[in-house]
Amino acid sequence: MRPDPLAEAAARRHELTRSRAVQALRELDRSGARVTFADVARSAGFSELKMIIDIDRLVAGFRTHG
Repeated sequence: MRPDPLAEAAARRHELTRSRAVQALRELDRSGARVTFADVARSAGFSELKMIIDIDRLVAGFRTHG
């Protein structure tokens, strides 16, 4: 059975979003400043709404790769 190209594309997008959010969070945390959803989203280059929608998956990513 062939892999589903849409599922593969969604998985790649999720991983890119997660890695950008993790990197942004690490950089902001190093600065020592208070960090908000808006700060992480802005630094990662996506909307705060995307952070809120994907929070469960992003938090899981932070815990696994943090």
